[in-house]
This record gives sequence, C-alpha cells and structure tokens, in this order.
Amino acid sequence: PQQILSPVRDGVGHHIHKLFEFDQRYVLIGCDEGLVAYDMQTGQTALWDTPKFVYSIERDHEGGLWLGTFYDGVCYLNDVLDRFERVPGHVISRFCEDGAGRLWIASDDAGLSCIVDGAEHDYPGRAVMAHENVHALQQDGDYLWVGTYAGGVYRLSGSGAIRHYTTDDGLHDNSSYVIYRDRQQLWVATMTGLCRYDEANDRFVLVKELAGVAVSMTTDRQGRLWIATQGGGLYRYDNKTWKQYQHGSDATSLDDTELNCVFATRDGHLWVATESGLCLY
Repeated sequence: PQQILSPVRDGVGHHIHKLFEFDQRYVLIGCDEGLVAYDMQTGQTALWDTPKFVYSIERDHEGGLWLGTFYDGVCYLNDVLDRFERVPGHVISRFCEDGAGRLWIASDDAGLSCIVDGAEHDYPGRAVMAHENVHALQQDGDYLWVGTYAGGVYRLSGSGAIRHYTTDDGLHDNSSYVIYRDRQQLWVATMTGLCRYDEANDRFVLVKELAGVAVSMTTDRQGRLWIATQGGGLYRYDNKTWKQYQHGSDATSLDDTELNCVFATRDGHLWVATESGLCLY
C-alpha cells in the first residue's frame, strides 16, 4: 500500500472514518475536519462546508448526500433545502437505503430511524430498536440486518417480522460494528471474530477469530473479502486462504495497524483509511 494522504503532511484527513466513491474522479472522505473531496486525477483535496466529525456517508436514489456526524446528527446535502425533518440522535454511525427507497439511519444514542419522503417513518420493532446502540446496517433482499453494541444482531423483514440473533445462535459475541453481503455470503463481524450466516440452519458459524475489532468490509474485482480492523490491520480472504497486512518497517506496508475503513473503487483500487492517513493498494 502507498500512503497518499497524511494529516501531518497535508494538514487534512485526521481520523478518517468513512470513504465514499462520489464519481469516477472524486472520493469523499469523512474525517474529523468534516467532508473532504479527494481528486483521484490530481491528488488535490478540498474541504467542503459541512459539520465536523463526519462518520458516515450515503447517497440516496434522488442524488442527495447524507452525512452522519458524531456530534451534530444528520446533515443532508441537496439542491432542495429543508428536505427532511430532524432525525433523532446526535452520534450517527451508518446509513442504508433499501429497495423501497427508505433510508435507515443507525445511531449510538437513538437506535434505528427510518426516513420516507423526507420525514421520519414508523416501522414494526421501532420501540425495541430505540433502546439499542446501533452500529451496523446491511440490506439483503427483503431483509435489513442490524448490528448493535452488546445487543446482538437483528433481522427486520419487509413483512414486519423481527428475528434476534445472539451467541445462542452462533455469534462469536453480541457486538457487531459491520455486516456485509458479498456475491455469495452474508458476513457478520463481531468484536472478536468473523461469522458467516448459515441460511439453511438460520444461525451463524465462526469462520475466523480476528486480532482486532472489525469495522469495515469490502470485496474487490476478484471477489476477495477485505476486512479492516482496529488493532489487527487488514485481512484478505479468498474463501480458501487468509492474509494479514500490518504496519511494519517496510515503506510499502500499512502506515498504521489501527484502521477505520476499507473501500474498493470501480477502477479496481483498494483504499484503506488508517489512524495515520489514507493508503492506496
């Protein structure tokens, strides 16, 4: 990996929390300074006029850009002002838009919220989810998977049914910061390991114990799974073998072992956000 952005050298990009491919030229970076646009052609950066401490980024089907912050809740960027009512919660961790155009918002302090046509929308199970510290969201067909801190994993269906999974159902522990669906498999990363969902038996199976807390997952063009962890560096899995990337003395190694995000762009590159900056693989 090559370090392409350093907060010490470039003065921007402290604690990168989220990477988002805006188009074929720009990658948006959510960090402590706010929202930064990185030009992949020139290597230049531009700080947008947004709240600070951007932790999550999502674009809806109308083209609007949703930002989740650590202190200021949700920020919505679009040509239409005052597009939505204020969403409960100040610490926003994830967004997920489902096939019906509903935007789901995960927060530390207000559970799970649903936005429809710019307004907060009620849903089955809202009372239960309001008390959870929600960190992970993943759409999977008719299901929305929800990962929490210490509360296990929930599966919400379009019919309103709710299924709650805990260690009794195979989870390695009851906290999950990232859930990911690749071409063949649903993955749930807990604080201590990576689990796959066994649909036939409706339970989870441990695949590997991880050295750090998994916070982000993606797949590359070859279908390999990449897992960013805080404390264990970067893992790669090709359904047969594992490889772990960590910080070392080699100039081509990761610049840090504490990672916050990994993201594969359409051109085949892998972007890795660390506590020390941004690396390109």
